[in-house]
Amino acid sequence: MSDSLFAVGALGLFALLVLGMFGGFIALVVFIARRAAAEERQRQQILQQFASSRGWRFTPGPTTLGDEVRRLKLFGLGRSQRWTNAVRGESKGHDVALVDFKYTTGGSKNSTAHHQTVCAVRVAGAALPHVYLRPQLGLFDALGRMLGGQDFDFPEDPAFSEAFVAQTSGSESELRRLLTPNVRARVLVLAQRSPLVEVSGEYVLLHFGAILDGVELDGLIDSTVGLAQLLAAEGLASGAGPASR
Repeated sequence: MSDSLFAVGALGLFALLVLGMFGGFIALVVFIARRAAAEERQRQQILQQFASSRGWRFTPGPTTLGDEVRRLKLFGLGRSQRWTNAVRGESKGHDVALVDFKYTTGGSKNSTAHHQTVCAVRVAGAALPHVYLRPQLGLFDALGRMLGGQDFDFPEDPAFSEAFVAQTSGSESELRRLLTPNVRARVLVLAQRSPLVEVSGEYVLLHFGAILDGVELDGLIDSTVGLAQLLAAEGLASGAGPASR
């Protein structure tokens, strides 16, 4: 009899432990969800204030981008991509859009979430060749080149070549035509901020690998618009080659 009571008591204790663990798990999930929702509301308030200060438009929550932008390599990275919180306006004659872009790489316990604010500047009527620039990743990229990975170097500009991987879905000649000494110098100034740049058609995109706010957003916009203006000034936006001086 005592053995039966002991067994029943043990089962009851085990059931309580299971229920406690399950309840704790549910509480943790609810806490994480509420915290994420609170952080998202705070993020939206920050962007709403930023947009209002500039007289720009803010669209909270999930957003969509034009097909010409969404098909770019930058937005095809990883999996579970999300585009949220669009801010749109005009700067120095160009349409500008900011969006929070999130995606995941890796799997299971080794997954990593990536969050960044991307600035897209439209150069109306442009026909820019496709160029994708990202920071070098040391040994990873060295191995990649040994295995045939794409990375066009500029022997005359070792500082730029050591700082960035340069790729294109088009021709090498178009990439080299776009990356003039002035353009390379402009991008190299940003190297310490780990910029990712993509140019194609009418669009120039840039992010610094992080979610930004306040003066950092102004810096991102100014850097992207400045690069777009330089491309236009170099005569590259029309695909006609460097302008005569």
